[in-house]
Amino acid sequence: MVNKRKIFDITPPSPKIVKAAKESLPKKSSGARKKFRFKKPIFMTAGVLLVGVLCFIFIKPQAEIEIWPVKETMELTTQFSPVGELMTQTQLTSQDFAATGKAVKAEKAEGVVRIYNNYSLPQTLVQNTRLWCFEGDTLKEFKTKEKVVIPSQAQLDVPVAASSAGAEYNIGPCTFSIPGLKGSPRYTSVYGKSSLPMSGGIKTEATVVNQEDLHKAERVITEKALADSKSALKNFISPEDYVLLEDAIEANVIEAKPLAGVGQAVDNFTFQAKAEAKALVFKKVESVDFAKAYVQSKITRGKELVAGSLVLSYTLKSVDLVKREMVLDLRISAVVYSAFNETLVKEDVKNFGMNDVVSALNKFPEISRAQVRIWPFWSRIVPDDISRIKIKLRLD
Repeated sequence: MVNKRKIFDITPPSPKIVKAAKESLPKKSSGARKKFRFKKPIFMTAGVLLVGVLCFIFIKPQAEIEIWPVKETMELTTQFSPVGELMTQTQLTSQDFAATGKAVKAEKAEGVVRIYNNYSLPQTLVQNTRLWCFEGDTLKEFKTKEKVVIPSQAQLDVPVAASSAGAEYNIGPCTFSIPGLKGSPRYTSVYGKSSLPMSGGIKTEATVVNQEDLHKAERVITEKALADSKSALKNFISPEDYVLLEDAIEANVIEAKPLAGVGQAVDNFTFQAKAEAKALVFKKVESVDFAKAYVQSKITRGKELVAGSLVLSYTLKSVDLVKREMVLDLRISAVVYSAFNETLVKEDVKNFGMNDVVSALNKFPEISRAQVRIWPFWSRIVPDDISRIKIKLRLD
């Protein structure tokens, strides 16, 4: 059996029908909208007033009183023997100095002469045997530098040097005679010849190091080395942790030497020195703790030390670096203030007006001046509950 069901197609209404329906609806009154807008500021004002009333009722006033107590400065002096620590630094210092000495720089020309022996017997030439050579009409004399023996009918190269210093002996190749053989048959049979020029002859004025230069340099470099070693020691020691007194430093020169000798031909020379500085130091915290305890023992009842007000200065009376012992005169400057009872202050000023608080605090000799702040702003009376009164100590 076939089930026949009806099917309905639902379609949206036409635009004309929708427009006609809207026009047939009743319009809202503009007067009602304006009336609502007029009431809105009233509601807001009422809300603000309500919040203000609630704050006034439920927010409890609080007061803060800044108090500057009476202060005074104490000046004390005592002896102090700290635990010393030995510290050491070594410093090598060098400096260049100008040479001021004057000297004639003289060197002899040197070379090689070949000696010919055409005689029937060997020929011995002792050291410093003279050899003559004529350069034009000028006689140039050279001498053998060592003893030699020239066999008969032989020749031998012999090192020679000029008899005098000077550039004029830097001669070219020459033939040499031996004046010591003059008058004997050997004179014409034994002679010499050079094949290369002589060289090295010089005679000029030069700057040299003299003894006075070394003395002056040593004085300067010694003083500088001592200062450098002290400076190195000071830089090594932390001023935040340790106290180093100038009189507790001991410095000594370990070594001092020039890098040039007397008579050395130089324009400048170097002098160097090594110095060692050592000192007995002590920890700063040790002296601060000692000073605090000493001040506490000297201040009267009702006084308190202002934190950070200690100023210490030291004078060294004695020091022994070997035993690591030192005695100092310790000068202490400290600021103390008069303490007051916070509870009594709070009890005296509660329920007072701002202007009356300052008058009430005048009866406390420990207080120099005060300043009051009350919160919230509409309150003008210090709370009667002292737990809502805050005392702020001002030590500036």
